[in-house]
Amino acid sequence: MFSLTLSAEEHDGSEPDRVTFFKMTHTRGPKQLPIDAESARMMLLFENLEVEVRERGEEVTTEVRNRIYAEVMGPEKRNQVRGFGLGVGWADVPGIITE
Repeated sequence: MFSLTLSAEEHDGSEPDRVTFFKMTHTRGPKQLPIDAESARMMLLFENLEVEVRERGEEVTTEVRNRIYAEVMGPEKRNQVRGFGLGVGWADVPGIITE
């Protein structure tokens, strides 16, 4: 399994969901600003969908955040996992959506 080295302030030590991982890898600086306009747009979409889930009275779990990621980014294809680099397959990352 792949992991990131983060301070306790950035993450609590558990495996990050796909949305959290995207945000961790697409921001920079002490203010955690998006690296580009497209990343900022994606993060806004993630946040808007999460607000919609909360407004429906649903709990926002890791599974829900992974579904939000798949809704914004589309399902994974060709046994590749977006954001994890070459050589990472579906079996290496729990919670991905392939359909």
